Amino acid sequence: MIPNQVKRDILIEAPIQYVWRAFTDPEQLMEWLPNEATLDLRPGGKGKYVWFDRAAVADKQGTAAWLQVETVEAPTSFSFRWGHPEDEHATAHNSLLVVFTLAAQSEVLTSLRVVESGVRELPWNDDQKVEYIADHEIGWDKHLADLQAYLKGSSV
Repeated sequence: MIPNQVKRDILIEAPIQYVWRAFTDPEQLMEWLPNEATLDLRPGGKGKYVWFDRAAVADKQGTAAWLQVETVEAPTSFSFRWGHPEDEHATAHNSLLVVFTLAAQSEVLTSLRVVESGVRELPWNDDQKVEYIADHEIGWDKHLADLQAYLKGSSV
């Protein structure tokens, strides 16, 4: 059976407020996730993340992910849908749901859970779904390691 989600749990050496800002402030997002980011941080708000591979940086051709914010509960929960076409409203049948859940473990340690789900509902063939899950398992591992490094001992 094809997995329906990618789930990652990590601990970050930073206060919960710093972690919250790192994935809700576009300037900070660009330090660890996309190369470009826009985000209207409210339910129903829109956003866009763009990634450039090395060859694409010069001509600014990148991979774009359009976002639609679902929930904002500072500083403990934030979710959005992504992967839908730019001109469509995000739904369970054309996008994936990404949920970030934070919990303060101490004044300087935060647990973060990321769950990206909804792969089975998409109108893709099985090979595309399997490839997506594999790519995003690797991607979330890389980006969350970058987030930990960005925030470690930080006063961001």
